[in-house]
Amino acid sequence: MLPNGTVRFTTTAKDQEGSPIATRAVDWTVSGGGTIDASGLFTSNGTLGNFTVTATVRANPAVTATGKITVEDLPPGLVMDLSADEVTGIASGGAVSVWPDISGKNNDAIQSDFLKRPSFVSGALNGLPVIHFDSTDDGMKTSLAVNSPYTIYVIYSAPVDGLYRAVQGSNNWFIGTGPYNGIGHYAEPGWISAWQAPVEAGRFYITCAQNDGTQAHFYIDGVDKTTGTTFAGSPGTLFLGGAGASGGALKGDIAEVMVFDRALSTSEMSFRGVKAAGKMDCPYRARGFGKQPASKKFRHAGFAQPFFANPPHKFQCSRFA
Repeated sequence: MLPNGTVRFTTTAKDQEGSPIATRAVDWTVSGGGTIDASGLFTSNGTLGNFTVTATVRANPAVTATGKITVEDLPPGLVMDLSADEVTGIASGGAVSVWPDISGKNNDAIQSDFLKRPSFVSGALNGLPVIHFDSTDDGMKTSLAVNSPYTIYVIYSAPVDGLYRAVQGSNNWFIGTGPYNGIGHYAEPGWISAWQAPVEAGRFYITCAQNDGTQAHFYIDGVDKTTGTTFAGSPGTLFLGGAGASGGALKGDIAEVMVFDRALSTSEMSFRGVKAAGKMDCPYRARGFGKQPASKKFRHAGFAQPFFANPPHKFQCSRFA
């Protein structure tokens, strides 16, 4: 999380067979870095570092669960940050004409044609909004022209029944979901990652395209899925959904797009300061698909180690913001 931000922690109790049971009242404590209130809301005081949050069952202090939180700044070089939870003043289902860039570089995503505007969907992902792009022509154009080196994160979901583009560039460059039930990344003149399978419909993936000017890499949920490093084409002007030169639509949702004007190092790529994403290696799942939620602003499944009471009840700590 970013300095001076907030993250909410919750607890889940399960019996020895893994079935949910009533969660008793707990007391919250944190090892440093800020404060945590009675509801589990951690507020950073700006101190950077790793901290431990502990939940203790009030009626039985021997039963506890812990969770970890890291407070750190974003790596330098951020030139665009489109985060769905920063879109304001639009009711759920309303058309989005401007998706504001919160990096301070004024690289907003814009759609002037009312019929081609994507939709703002509130509460779509563990209580947070996303921007929905239809299967035909919803799209947005940014003013950002990206050349190597660069690092681009896209957190999105799309179906698996065709070719869909989440983000694309004017130079025949894209990140999307393909007809072979996989996520792919193409940078002219070739594939950086060709349709990595399988892909679950409705599941949000964190994709990352990195290019140092000589070699390119592509990551899905923090795992290197590169199949062709020698193709190092640059995106050019960035588009979202169906606004690019190819016209390929998305038929899905985007939670966040982040662009750095440099190739982040391996250690930098593990940063947890992404506003809507938290840890880069966490899977994300939308509500309504019967899946376990994910992390930070979108809860992190498996965030804490389970603890057992007597009789053996599993008591687990999760976080979300």
